[in-house]
Amino acid sequence: MLDFIECEINAIDIASKLGVFAEKQIPFATAQTLTVLAARGKKKVEKGMDKEFNLRNTFSKRGIQTNRAEKKAWPNCFSEVGVHEKRDYLIDHILGGIRKGNSVHGRAVIGADFADSARGVSGKVKKGKRPSALVARSKKRRKRRGRKAFVAKHRVPSLPFIIKSKRGANDLVVQRMGAGRRDELQLLYAFNQQVKIKESFDFDGYVQRVVKEDAAEVFYELLTRAIMTAK
Repeated sequence: MLDFIECEINAIDIASKLGVFAEKQIPFATAQTLTVLAARGKKKVEKGMDKEFNLRNTFSKRGIQTNRAEKKAWPNCFSEVGVHEKRDYLIDHILGGIRKGNSVHGRAVIGADFADSARGVSGKVKKGKRPSALVARSKKRRKRRGRKAFVAKHRVPSLPFIIKSKRGANDLVVQRMGAGRRDELQLLYAFNQQVKIKESFDFDGYVQRVVKEDAAEVFYELLTRAIMTAK
């Protein structure tokens, strides 16, 4: 997803009044201005992410990228601020959308009490703590003992297992807090076939505010510098 930075300026009229020497600097100053605005827009979006999301690391912010404006595209120069395709989950927060499950059980949502111990220093869930790993390890240990996986009377209390929620719609991965069969259950993961995400992050708003507030000043500064340093 790319957000075009667009701002209308009377650069062509200005160019015709500045003379041949200064006129040549207009395309250069315009492209530079749009590139600077893209960089500032990126920073503004990143600060907005800090306010609106609970970020555990810089992975999401590194997905905000820019494309610089090119002088050769004059008079239709443009720059871009966008979200890298590997961070497509951010687009759902910007535009709204539905995230579907990528397994037979659905999309996994980690339990709040389990999250801290499951995540590494980077904030990502450790491989051995992911739903597929927990279930696979549990099945493997049960098979070694000659027990049928997920049959209630054969469950090993200390191992994770899958149950249905009270409504019967969602699978839950749970684990006993102790060795007894009546000990309290801890929710490790809840599965949903799809999760609806509301439009909640005003990506365009952050970028457009930068354009509105900074465009004229940046263009004047860069055009003046280009004219003064031109050979």
